[in-house]
Amino acid sequence: MTMNQCTWDEAREQLRPALAEYFNDAEAEVSAGREVVFRVCGDSFALLRVEQYEAGEIELVIVGFCGDLASGAIALFEYGRALGCHSLRCHTPREGEARFLNSLGIPMQCVGLDDEGHFILKVEYGR
Repeated sequence: MTMNQCTWDEAREQLRPALAEYFNDAEAEVSAGREVVFRVCGDSFALLRVEQYEAGEIELVIVGFCGDLASGAIALFEYGRALGCHSLRCHTPREGEARFLNSLGIPMQCVGLDDEGHFILKVEYGR
């Protein structure tokens, strides 16, 4: 599973549908260095951000993803582990996504809904 950092220009049009109304903000966040774009397993793309909490815990946030979810999810899960993150989180409109990720061996749990009605999925490493 390969992940390589890439430019916003390489990924912007592919990520546009996943980012929806956040697209312009994402572009600004990437320009400011607060979010990073990766090419994942060939033709998939992910927009990522790392958040650190007061207790020092680090969470990898998948801000946007497009491409092959099966191979991409495994690569992103392993990337978060390699970074030493406490957890990984994403928001999705797809109700069955947690079940699909569980079937891949990624123990994601739905921990609630965000303000837009998207499912908040999270996994804690080593828990």
